[in-house]
Amino acid sequence: MIKQTTNCRFKLFCSLLLLILVNSLFAQLPPLTLQEVVKEAKENNPEIKALREKYLATKTRIIQTKTWEYPQAGVGLSRISDSEGMFSFTQMIPYPGKLSLRGEIAEKETSIAEENLRAKELEIMAKVKHSYWMLFFVNKTIEIYRNNIELMKQYTKIAETEYTAGKVTQIDPLKANTEIAKMLNLLVILEQEKGSAEAMLNALLNRPPDKELGAPEEPKERKLNYAYKDLEKLALEKRPELKKQEFFLSRNRSALTLSRLEWYPDIMSGFKVGTMGSWEGMLSANIPLYTRKQRAMIEEMSKEKEMAEFELQAMKIMTLSEIRDLWLKYDTRNRSAEIYRTNIIPLAEQTLRISEASYRAGRNSFLELLDSQRVFLENQLEYYRALTDREHYFTELEQVVGIDLK
Repeated sequence: MIKQTTNCRFKLFCSLLLLILVNSLFAQLPPLTLQEVVKEAKENNPEIKALREKYLATKTRIIQTKTWEYPQAGVGLSRISDSEGMFSFTQMIPYPGKLSLRGEIAEKETSIAEENLRAKELEIMAKVKHSYWMLFFVNKTIEIYRNNIELMKQYTKIAETEYTAGKVTQIDPLKANTEIAKMLNLLVILEQEKGSAEAMLNALLNRPPDKELGAPEEPKERKLNYAYKDLEKLALEKRPELKKQEFFLSRNRSALTLSRLEWYPDIMSGFKVGTMGSWEGMLSANIPLYTRKQRAMIEEMSKEKEMAEFELQAMKIMTLSEIRDLWLKYDTRNRSAEIYRTNIIPLAEQTLRISEASYRAGRNSFLELLDSQRVFLENQLEYYRALTDREHYFTELEQVVGIDLK
């Protein structure tokens, strides 16, 4: 039985050595900072680039819509004299106010495209930060499990010493080796999760999915420098989705005014000049006789305006609700992480040391020692999970408010 235990330990040692070698290669990479990945995502993310080009394209429409249609020029023969040639020039003149309104509509559509770009930037930045903190959590989990494996190796030696001395049964070292094997198995799964997190972050940065990344930095102590009511006010002023909806409403109001101007005719002006000195001028206008078309157009634009008003109202209510929800979640996780750091983990570590000493002295069982070790491990994981969740909710809060809250 001792030989089987030794073989088991040798296999576990080889597996652990392989993981340590992989980790040593990983540790050679420079640390990965949040500022670095955010900056790179802003510059290289293809979704942001696409919307940036779309915004620049919409800016060119303003001049197009505010410019008159091309004039028309022609040549022909006079009806009075076959020997006289005629030159004509005509220009459509829109009713006053139509071109300026079309320009206003184009400007509002450009502003909508700009807010779409801002919203996409905030969305991508949120995804980048989420992926960054997920990679941080996976790395920390791997580190915690490796430290606990080293701890369990110490307990295994203690259990084998006690077994050799005849103080305990062989069950104790077997339980210790079983715990090590389970943690090694979890490390394999965690390495896969780390690869998935790196692939997601690389995709957002427009990098190859298999590009290796350094270890993310641990989040620093965070203090939100805004009161809850300040966050509500900022969100109503800065959130790009809200500003986009406001521009959409303004655009529909201008479109409604423009539809009412369709009752008024555009003017076609022109003149003809003959080669023999004759000339003639002309003015004509389109007559909006088919009133059903104009009425339907006005009714459509009126409904579009009302729809935009209701959508803006609904988005404001939803924004305030999201602010409240995210602020509570952020504050809860922030306080929870502090309690784990200052209270729960030190107590769990102290309990583990007492359990180890008691087992060495024969005052408690190996099962109690394992239970203390598991509690210590779980509390470490919960601390870093609370930290990660705090950063996630802070990121979502920034996205809803529409600005960097640091």
